[in-house]
Amino acid sequence: MYYIKELSKGNADDKKLKCLGNESNDEDWNKREEETLAHNTEEESEASWSKPDKSNTERRVCEERDFWSIINEKKDILMEGDGRQIMYAVVTLQDSDEVMVVASNWLTPDKKQSYWPPFKSTEKCMEAVKNRLEPETGGKTWEKINISFHKDYGFFDEATEGQKEIIELKEQYNLLATGFPGILRQSTQDMSKNPVLPTPSTSRRPADGKNDLLQMLKDIKSTVQENSSMLKKLLKDNPSSEAPSSTSLPTRDVKTSLNLPLRTIEDVLRTERELSNTAKRHKYVQYLSRLGGFGPEDVIKNIMQRVLTDDLAKEFNWQGRGDKKPFSKLILADVIKEAASKQSVMRADCETEIKKYLWTGIDRKRVCGGTKRKLDQESSDSDSSIESPLTDMEIMLKAKPVMKRVTDNLVHTVIMHKDIMSKINKMNNVSKKATIGIFGKSGEGKSSLLSAVLGTRYLLPSGCFGACTAVVTQVEANLTDSNYTAEIELFSNEEWEKELRDLFRVLSDESEDRDDDMLEIAVEKITALYGDDADKKTLEKLKNDDKFSEIKDFLSINKRTISNNDVSKFSSDVAPYILHSEASTGGWYWPLVKSVTFKVPDGHDLLEHIVLVDIPGTGDCNKLRDDKWKSKLRECSFVWIVSDIKRATTDKDPWGILKHCIEELGPGGECKRINFICTKTDDINPPAYIRSARLTISEDKDQKKVCILHRNEHAKTRVKDKFENSEIKKRFSTDDNLLNVFTVSSKAFFEHDLNMEPSETEIPKLRDDLRILNKNINRELTSDYVNEARGVLSLIQSVQLDRDKKTEETKVKVCMELENNLKKALNELDSRFDTIYTNLEKFLSRGVEESVQLCVASTKAIVAPDIDKRGFHKILQALCKNGGCYWSKNWDVIIDLNRQLAKHLQEYINEYFNLIFPVTGTTLKSVQEQIDKFSIIQSDPGSPILHHIQNFIKTEETKLKASLKREVVDRKKDIYSSIQTTIEKQMSPYYEQAAAVTGIGSMKKRQELLITAVDEIKHDMFNKAKFEMLKNFNNLKLQIKDFLESRLKRSLQLSLSKISNVKMMDVSREIEQLERLAEQLSN
Repeated sequence: MYYIKELSKGNADDKKLKCLGNESNDEDWNKREEETLAHNTEEESEASWSKPDKSNTERRVCEERDFWSIINEKKDILMEGDGRQIMYAVVTLQDSDEVMVVASNWLTPDKKQSYWPPFKSTEKCMEAVKNRLEPETGGKTWEKINISFHKDYGFFDEATEGQKEIIELKEQYNLLATGFPGILRQSTQDMSKNPVLPTPSTSRRPADGKNDLLQMLKDIKSTVQENSSMLKKLLKDNPSSEAPSSTSLPTRDVKTSLNLPLRTIEDVLRTERELSNTAKRHKYVQYLSRLGGFGPEDVIKNIMQRVLTDDLAKEFNWQGRGDKKPFSKLILADVIKEAASKQSVMRADCETEIKKYLWTGIDRKRVCGGTKRKLDQESSDSDSSIESPLTDMEIMLKAKPVMKRVTDNLVHTVIMHKDIMSKINKMNNVSKKATIGIFGKSGEGKSSLLSAVLGTRYLLPSGCFGACTAVVTQVEANLTDSNYTAEIELFSNEEWEKELRDLFRVLSDESEDRDDDMLEIAVEKITALYGDDADKKTLEKLKNDDKFSEIKDFLSINKRTISNNDVSKFSSDVAPYILHSEASTGGWYWPLVKSVTFKVPDGHDLLEHIVLVDIPGTGDCNKLRDDKWKSKLRECSFVWIVSDIKRATTDKDPWGILKHCIEELGPGGECKRINFICTKTDDINPPAYIRSARLTISEDKDQKKVCILHRNEHAKTRVKDKFENSEIKKRFSTDDNLLNVFTVSSKAFFEHDLNMEPSETEIPKLRDDLRILNKNINRELTSDYVNEARGVLSLIQSVQLDRDKKTEETKVKVCMELENNLKKALNELDSRFDTIYTNLEKFLSRGVEESVQLCVASTKAIVAPDIDKRGFHKILQALCKNGGCYWSKNWDVIIDLNRQLAKHLQEYINEYFNLIFPVTGTTLKSVQEQIDKFSIIQSDPGSPILHHIQNFIKTEETKLKASLKREVVDRKKDIYSSIQTTIEKQMSPYYEQAAAVTGIGSMKKRQELLITAVDEIKHDMFNKAKFEMLKNFNNLKLQIKDFLESRLKRSLQLSLSKISNVKMMDVSREIEQLERLAEQLSN
């Protein structure tokens, strides 16, 4: 607050704005804050709240004017001034107080007014802004509206980011100006007595003004949170004092006359009729706007709890999906938005919070059992309720209020406050997702399968998975609203221009070495975008077409979002970005797409922590896409192989692709399980199958159903047998449950004329598989949260018990002992890692010897195979151009010289590598197991305070080990892939030389060049690959040690911290609650 006041008074130079708060050290600030708390007695605080404020309205207007004057007068803070062409502007509409993006050509010269389009559709208004339409319709000039101007921008996406920034600043300032007037006055008075001024020794160079202002407002936000806690405490300790008008509660008489809360649908209908009356509506708004709250979530929660009972809230969701009623259609919803806006809640935030409130209604009813209760009652209720079995969600919903109560009481701490609050905030922001990679060609039923699993037919356009190119397509849950959403990542103009040049280079290649697959891809892409005969033009002629300019404008925004609550409209809107039509060329945008993310509503129990990713393979000449899907491949924890049941064992494509990607999934990845999914099981000819399978079926049975189920079991057996005898299984270090086989029918799941039970389609079984995975991740997150919360509370309680000099000396002694233990534990960890390093070096050395002996023969087998040579010269040319790798467009031919050269070295280390980096299970030699052995706790605590310190340190160790587990998995992938990466770099110049060879006999020259090159550089190349892997492993060791040492030293310092003389909150009851929750999780 002080920073904003100083800025508005002009005490901060507008050209050299400094973040005053960062220019005084923490010790000085803590001392000043402690003095302020000491001087601000309860009587003074109570007086500041109970004293009537006659000039509230005037002060509000003044403070709002101060806010906008800060934004506008300090333009050097928010404006970049780089001389770009001005295209858009961010303004506030004075009538509605909304922050909007407008076209710069709509502004009047003085920038105090803007033309505004008369369109009722939000989408049309948005398009008008994007396209910078002239401010007139049908020759009629648009109406002008009064505005407050903020900033100019050159691009639309920059303007929208600026809009979000201004909205956030405004919300934070409004919260200060309207939510805490008493504290604002008190803090200003205290600051004026003890101003915080920069000293010469601590002043910094002028920083970027915009960043400084944002940092100041972050500091203000932290202060707001403290003030909110202070407010709650003051109101609790002084129930008789009068609260300020902005937060005062409505009288009982008003509440009674409005008959709230509503309990039945009939009550809702009655209220809707009442709200048609303007006077009655005004009374509701007045009443609800005075309920108070701290931030959008709190405001909406207070209003919704006063308006609807929990039982009635369960009858609604926002859009009325399923058997619910649409809350968005009620006049009551508009009344709530209007009431919330009077408490500085933006309408968009209001809608979001209402959706969240209705969405969590069932859990709220089941877990909370009510709303406002006294603390003692809450304690007894929660303690007793913990005794009954709880779900993971219920445990999380009980643990978070415990920590919320603690944060609300941390206002009295001084030195430790920032660290503890930071830890709790990080706990609330932890997320985790598992990636499931889906293999399978177009036409295998992937889109139908996903639609069935997600429970909505035709959700995904048929053929959207792998239909035409190597676009990475993924599906996840929409956890924010009830719309179907597609987030589309496009190439930049520069990236597309480069690819376009490459495509036309392919088209112009008339040599005998021309790659026909690449030619076909080039024609597909160019005609899909630019229309028929576009591939017949030169690049220079194409650039003169209107379509070329249109595409260039289209790519000015690299990310696009499509959202709709109607699934059929959504599918139609997204189709041009992911589908290809040979019958209708032009206007298909898939060649410009890098990746598409589908977000589907109502998938909380299936996809909250899961991402489904299509792994389309390659065959595309674009390296950006190639790298994108390979990086996704390494993230896959699980794999689905999708194949038509008729070709499940005979079709080599899914097995071939999986075999080729085995390094990225197994040793170089984190794949734990494979699901082989046989699709289209309903597609069967019963008479033909009965003859071929020699079945005898009685006439009273459904012949088709019997045939389907018989073939399903036969297919499962054959797929499992093939997998057991394949090279694929050998490359995974997992248990015997690596492969599961499903036989599914998406059609039978939606259509019931086949007389198949849902369970017989196996779609529910696949859904359960997702649900279990999702639940396991949720349990892991819940367990991490509860355990970390216990550690934080142990830290608070250890300080709470620190009240005498003897205890303080004991703490110092214990921490010194723990520091010595840290040194000892790090040395032991270093020794164990050195053992792994030595063993790895032995296996690598043997692999180098083997690779040197066999590499020339391996190269000859790849580049000069003993096969029919017709057409091979084109494959070899494509391999050289693509850096040693060739994939045919239809995946039937896969050749990778780099992988073949790395094969022998990898084969020598695979077994040991799987021991030190297993995907699942224990080996007694793994890197993670060595980390898990690490601990600096080596003795039992002798007193309560030492018990709490050790609990805190144990929790920190557990958290650090969990963080390292993720890091080890990621670094493992880099370590393993370093062998092939090194070989690719060493071979790269020779591939370029071979690709440049042309003319008669070019194929033989390329073959000789590559074979000779491998023979000449083999010793150096394989030794470099060996040393690169060892270097990466050693770097991992150093990183792990440094991470553990630095973080645990910080934790030890924190456990030694002192606090002010103000007593902290006793959290012993909260610790007991979390202990019981942890016990339930372990059971």
